[in-house]
Amino acid sequence: MGIREDFITFSVSKWCDSHNLIVESDSENAVVWAINSSKVPWNLRNFSFHLDTLKRSVTLWSFTKIPREQSDVVDSLARAGVSRANGFTACLR
Repeated sequence: MGIREDFITFSVSKWCDSHNLIVESDSENAVVWAINSSKVPWNLRNFSFHLDTLKRSVTLWSFTKIPREQSDVVDSLARAGVSRANGFTACLR
């Protein structure tokens, strides 16, 4: 569960107490389950309980469902950046 990993990383960072954590996902289930742990399937309850604990350790957080098309653009830009020797700038409209 990627959202849980985001919370783990952010909760131990120096920004945990001074910045918001904004989690974006193209999975509607992941967003719904992260917001409302009572909707999580029984076989994922351990992940959900852990996420609930992590959410209490982060001061401000939010979840957003983004369209899959936007996710694909971000993924392709990330792959392009990984394969480049120097930085790049992109403007999305």
